[in-house]
Amino acid sequence: MSDDRGEPNDRDSADGPDRDDFRDREDLDPEELDERVAELEARVRELRAELGRPPEGPLGLPRPPTPREVLSFTGEYAIPTAIAVLEANIRALKALQQVARVLDPERSVVAEERDRLESRAAEASRTTLDRLESALEDVEAPAGRRSPRTGARGRPGATAQRT
Repeated sequence: MSDDRGEPNDRDSADGPDRDDFRDREDLDPEELDERVAELEARVRELRAELGRPPEGPLGLPRPPTPREVLSFTGEYAIPTAIAVLEANIRALKALQQVARVLDPERSVVAEERDRLESRAAEASRTTLDRLESALEDVEAPAGRRSPRTGARGRPGATAQRT
């Protein structure tokens, strides 16, 4: 038998061949069906016995779990659950931190980003205006005359150093 995820479990090797073969066959022998039903009934009884009343201690009260049962439960369920809860809390706290930054007018990420973009835009504007001035001076200057922004023969490729 396999569990719900399609992965084999410990009982696969004990049961023998895959029992799903019976589902695909249309010519089922009644004796095979009776045998299969008997196997299933026996397995159901075993599982009911496992799930039955917990082991009892003195005075008919349920006994406390053994150290092995506690360790097994801790390893299988408690620790993975605690880790998942902590990871979810970390994600929630990070989201809350980001919301607080957006809402805080003094530390607003939006304001910081806006200031950074404004300074970049101003620098780009200054650079563009400087280039435009240079190009206009080159166009206005006579071909033989030397401009402070151009080289020896009035060519833009030989630009003098700016101050």
